[in-house]
Amino acid sequence: MSDGDALLKSIIANRDDDTPRLVYADWLEENEQTDRAEFIRLTISYLRLTQLHEQLQAIREDSDQLREVSNAWLETSWKPHLPAGCSWCRQDLKQRGFVEEIECAASTWIANADELLAGHPIRKVIFTTQVDYHERSLLSLRFSGIVFEFPAELDTFLEFSRQLNREIIEGFGIPPPLLIDAENRRT
Repeated sequence: MSDGDALLKSIIANRDDDTPRLVYADWLEENEQTDRAEFIRLTISYLRLTQLHEQLQAIREDSDQLREVSNAWLETSWKPHLPAGCSWCRQDLKQRGFVEEIECAASTWIANADELLAGHPIRKVIFTTQVDYHERSLLSLRFSGIVFEFPAELDTFLEFSRQLNREIIEGFGIPPPLLIDAENRRT
């Protein structure tokens, strides 16, 4: 039995699997039957795209229905239990029916974090008040896995502070810190 015959038997034994067909197409190409090999590859690609299109169409129909149901649900009186000062800032389908993002003052989060985390799968907290650099570090350490978004003004202040420090250091003629590479050589 030739390699081609063995590959053909594999295709017949695994009718629903494209892998033996693609291997056979490779064998055909190696044996100078490129037109037949290309035809096999194109028909497999076409079938896969057709199936993908059908799946996308079904997803589109499901998502339209889901959007209608979720909009009606969000208009009802149900609201998640959140402490005063916290709001559910994104009521969308990506949160899969739960509170995953909240917006609040830093002090509200610190006072209520344990309660909030016990009742909701929170992934992101958007702060409405300033949080200094040290508090940011402590928040990141204590609540790993949660993304914290801070007001933009603080980032601007931190950059201003860094620039001011650079100017003060240069004004006093203090040389910048030396950088040491991995082999402890000055760069």
